[in-house]
Amino acid sequence: MSAPDPHAPWLDATEDVRDARTPAPGFYLEPAAWRQVREAVFAKAWHWIGPPDALADAGSLLPAELLPGLLDEPVLLSRDGQGALHALSNVCTHRGRVLVEAPCRADHIRCPYHSRRFALDGRMRVAPGFDGARGFPSPADDLPRLSLGQWAGHAFVSLEPDRRLEDWAGEAMRRLAWLPMQDWLADASRARTWTFDAHWALYVENYLEGLHIPFVHPGLNAALDMANYRYEC
Repeated sequence: MSAPDPHAPWLDATEDVRDARTPAPGFYLEPAAWRQVREAVFAKAWHWIGPPDALADAGSLLPAELLPGLLDEPVLLSRDGQGALHALSNVCTHRGRVLVEAPCRADHIRCPYHSRRFALDGRMRVAPGFDGARGFPSPADDLPRLSLGQWAGHAFVSLEPDRRLEDWAGEAMRRLAWLPMQDWLADASRARTWTFDAHWALYVENYLEGLHIPFVHPGLNAALDMANYRYEC
């Protein structure tokens, strides 16, 4: 683990739980902490997009948004004519218009604002009104490519990964290899959403620790062998 940023004490963490301390109040309250954790943690994480079966055919386009309300990053998965799968920014490099708003099939990606067109691998192909422009097009006019990983028939995307998906989730991959995850499909009818006023880390901490189980969940406590309960990162 890298040395903590002296200007961001809320990111000062230890890998050994025996040395753990409660984060400084600024971690929960400071807007600067929220911005830094968003970039240092969530932008580098891998996010589930879904099974690429929806893009089985060449020319398939599938838009998605990474963590609405936090990253708010429009992403576009595409399958080109050679069968290759791509993860691209779903924002036009001209004026920032979202390119594809619903799953569809096409032989190119077209911006509905100024009809700028991109190949299915993100390369800019046509830009009406830019004839004669010097130094154009350049690589900056192509759609940015995002990191794409696949595991058990599911696609994952990261904005700025500091490690491969296989390294980031390797332990989970090994432990769950026996599950038929490639057969799993998301059922939107069974999705449930709850909204509550709490810091995201408090929810994660509550989910991971078992200290509250004897006092809050008596039924679960009776079913668990708390004397041998252990945590594994």
